[in-house]
Amino acid sequence: MPSPADSPPVRASEAGFSLIEGLIAAALLLFVVIGVLPLFSRAMMNNVRGNDSTRATASAVDGFERLLALPFDSLPMTVPGATTELVATDSFLLKANRWVTGAIPSGDEEQWQRTATIRQYNVDDLLDDGELTTPLPGNHTPSQVHLKVIDLELRNRRLDDDERPRYRVRVVQAF
Repeated sequence: MPSPADSPPVRASEAGFSLIEGLIAAALLLFVVIGVLPLFSRAMMNNVRGNDSTRATASAVDGFERLLALPFDSLPMTVPGATTELVATDSFLLKANRWVTGAIPSGDEEQWQRTATIRQYNVDDLLDDGELTTPLPGNHTPSQVHLKVIDLELRNRRLDDDERPRYRVRVVQAF
C-alpha cells in the first residue's frame, strides 16, 4: 500500500487559476457577451416587425373578405354620382387595438391606415386594348357596369416616411 510520502508533491503552478488567468477569462467572456447582446435587441425588433406584417396581412384579407361578401350592386360597392371611384379610409388604433373610421381619439395613435378604392368598368373597355383604362362614373346604369376593381392599400403609420412600406392588393370582380 502506497504511503503519503510516495505521492508526488503538488507544484504551486498546478494548484489552480491565478488572478491574471481569471481576469483574462472574464475579459474574453465579456467580449463574447457584448458581441451577442445586439443579436437579442435585433431579434426583438424583428419580432415586432413580424407581428406588424402579420396584422397587415390579416387586415388585407379581412378588408377583401368584407368587400367581396357584398353583392356586386350593393350600396357600399357603388361609385357615387359623377365620380369615377369610391375611396374609403379607416385606421387601426395602436392602444384600442381596433379599426375606426374618421377622427383618431385623443390619447391613441394610428398604427395602420387602410384605403379601399373601388372603380367600375364596362367589359368593352377590357376588350378594346386588353387593359382597364376608362372607369365609368357612378351615374351609369347598373346594366353598363360589368367589372369592379377593388384596390386595397395598407400603410404602417408608425414607421418613418422612407421606411413606410405600402402593401397593395388588387381584385377584379365581374358581374
